[in-house]
Amino acid sequence: ALTKRIEGIPAHRERDRRWYASVLLNRLMFIYFIQRKGFLGQDPNYLRTRLNLMREVSGEDDLHSYFGDLLLPLFHQGLGTHPSEQTWNDPDVCRIIGQVPYVDGGIFERHDLERDYEIQIPDLAFETLFDFFDQWRWHLDERPTGDHNEINPDILGFIFEQYVNYTEKGRKEKGAYYTKPDVTGYMSASTIIPAVVDRLVEAGLEDPCVLLPDSGNRYLHSVLGYGRRVDLPDGDLPPGEYPDPLLDLALPGERWCDVTYRRRRYDELLALVDGGGVATIDEAVTANLDLAGLMEDYLSQMSSDECEVAFEVLRSLTVCDPTCGSGAFLLSALDVLEPMFTTVLDRAREIAASINAGPAGWSHVPQFVADAENHPNDQYWLLKTICLNNLYGVDLMGEAAEIAKLRLFLKLVAQLDNVEDIEPLPDLDLNIKSGNLLVGIADLDDAERRFTDDLLQLLGLKGAEQAARQAADAYDRFVDEQLADSGTSAVVGKQRLMAQISAAAAQADVALYEMRDEKSGLGPWKESHAPFHWFAEFPSVWRNGGFDVVIGNPPYINKKQVTDYEWRGYVTGKCPDLYAVCMERASTLLNPTGRMAMIVMHSLCFNSNYRPLREHLLRWFPALWVSSYARRPDGLFAGSAGVRNSIVVGNRQGEVGLKTTRCRRWPTEGRDMLFASIEYMTPPSPLLDNRTGQWPFVDNAAVAAAFAQMTDSQTKLSDDTTSRGDHRLGFKKIALYMLNVYTSEPPVVDPVTRQPAFSTSKPGWFVFDDSLQRDLALVMLAGRWGFLWWLMLGDEFNVKKGTLAGFPGGVDTPGA
Repeated sequence: ALTKRIEGIPAHRERDRRWYASVLLNRLMFIYFIQRKGFLGQDPNYLRTRLNLMREVSGEDDLHSYFGDLLLPLFHQGLGTHPSEQTWNDPDVCRIIGQVPYVDGGIFERHDLERDYEIQIPDLAFETLFDFFDQWRWHLDERPTGDHNEINPDILGFIFEQYVNYTEKGRKEKGAYYTKPDVTGYMSASTIIPAVVDRLVEAGLEDPCVLLPDSGNRYLHSVLGYGRRVDLPDGDLPPGEYPDPLLDLALPGERWCDVTYRRRRYDELLALVDGGGVATIDEAVTANLDLAGLMEDYLSQMSSDECEVAFEVLRSLTVCDPTCGSGAFLLSALDVLEPMFTTVLDRAREIAASINAGPAGWSHVPQFVADAENHPNDQYWLLKTICLNNLYGVDLMGEAAEIAKLRLFLKLVAQLDNVEDIEPLPDLDLNIKSGNLLVGIADLDDAERRFTDDLLQLLGLKGAEQAARQAADAYDRFVDEQLADSGTSAVVGKQRLMAQISAAAAQADVALYEMRDEKSGLGPWKESHAPFHWFAEFPSVWRNGGFDVVIGNPPYINKKQVTDYEWRGYVTGKCPDLYAVCMERASTLLNPTGRMAMIVMHSLCFNSNYRPLREHLLRWFPALWVSSYARRPDGLFAGSAGVRNSIVVGNRQGEVGLKTTRCRRWPTEGRDMLFASIEYMTPPSPLLDNRTGQWPFVDNAAVAAAFAQMTDSQTKLSDDTTSRGDHRLGFKKIALYMLNVYTSEPPVVDPVTRQPAFSTSKPGWFVFDDSLQRDLALVMLAGRWGFLWWLMLGDEFNVKKGTLAGFPGGVDTPGA
């Protein structure tokens, strides 16, 4: 509705109209949150009050006064300009605006669209908008209250994904799914904490895993030990004699066998950890220990010198979501980093208090403690430090980058209770950007690997790299100025820095355009492809060879549906879905010791079309953890997503190899226990050595060993099939939730007319020389062994060209 009321942007520029509506709504929502805290003249209805006052001053005949005469000055002068730089043209407007804090952060800077167009919006649009806003209860508390009309920053992320699906034609198929906090939390903790440990050890500190021996169950997730206060009888209980109910013993959805298995696993894991069997952080990831608890204990026991090392390690860690959407993973990364920063700061202060008998004692205090003392709110300063130093994001949609920044800003403001404590928000325009993940150059090595080794063609790119290296130091100064000073020096530094980055990116645009031998003009190509050159856009990161951590949820869409742009130079280019090439690109953004976590469709693990991606990941990550998740009875994504997922966690250095889980299924009420109960195992090599290079969904050693033995030593079903014969075994070519195996094709009913009909999908047939062989195959495929094999090697029991894709080597599957 707001988009339709924007004047000054031509109707044919619908994209710009919608973008500006999003920019304006972000600004107004930010103000709605802070006005509820009383930060704007202690008026919880600040915007509505000023609308009424402006109507009184301007008169009933002026229908456009509020936006142009009050809102824009409020944005650009009041909230977006340092007080020393403010110049008010209209004293009445200045009086109506009143005392407002300087928040900066780039959100209230004059937008490019405001420079390009003379925009007007009628007052009536804001009356309608505020009527809508006032139906909701706005609060910055991250904990949901349960009220049906609450709006908090986390909900904005979910709303934005719905907005994307609604406004972008075809975007829904691109998988713009809202990733829930438990998913982002597991992925962030499994990469960021180990990356911190890697760098602490590299800096000469002890590995936190030294705390594990003799630690008891301190670092085991409590869910594993649920019900252990109740003793179980010796031996197995016969059916009908199980405890009823199992409420004090079983987790939601658990059967008696699950309870006994979990208790055995708890005992085995406890013995492993207590006995020193988990010696590295990678082994702790495999054991699925409480990494956050381990780091809290480790950091809280440091010496003063160790605290300085740890703070620098934390401050320098770089985390990127290359398809950031509304910022779910960036917020999650912030939540993982904040407790570690806080623990180091608290520990350093504890040490300082013990040695600080007088003013001279402060010479022993680490610099970051002194820096914290210079700010009115510790947590605000720490979060601002994290946002500027640690977090980076990119998305193809400009609106996504805007709302990701908004959610981070609201996270910071939520730490404040007094308007006097407000400091300028971090300017994240250089951290969170808009661009195309798949089109662009990471660095010179990337260009040589993907496009050309012709020195003449690479010459222009070398010039761009040199310009970017100069911008890296300027970026460091820009960050330091923001953290140390609330004045205007950072604004001047930003303008100079953006000019340097733009110049380097422009050189890289020309170089890539020539490497790709594009036929359209440079300008139209840039507009349609939105190339993003990582070394130029994030120069300080590429000075260190890339990101330490990459996390995210790439879009899920068949690549045939992407017609706006073309990507080149990827080994996964022929994979059917866009997530494959996004995952490849994301992995190449890491430095040589980096870690990655991506959540994608679980077809990654078994579909033969994704073998190039599996091979790339195995080459790139000598340590891989792959956990998989079904969509029934519950799924990782909300609503109608209907997607089964695999979470891939990788380490570019390590020795653990490939670890997998079963394709996990859970009831809705068991969601809270899902990630704490992950169990990894190394799949036996006979299950991996097949033509399609599948990764089996398996975490049970007994099942894996049984199938490994069959695969390694038994005859194959194909040995007994023939091209001609009278004894046939049929099956449906797609088995979504059940396996259909039969000796005669079952009848099919038309779903509309309810009359007998021909099958809509052709059945597949095996042919045997005698009925015994046919019946043995029937028993195998229709029994539990066939069902288990199907669970291990793909829910989608597809048949392609007459072969079972779910079985290694087509129809060559182990006999019973």
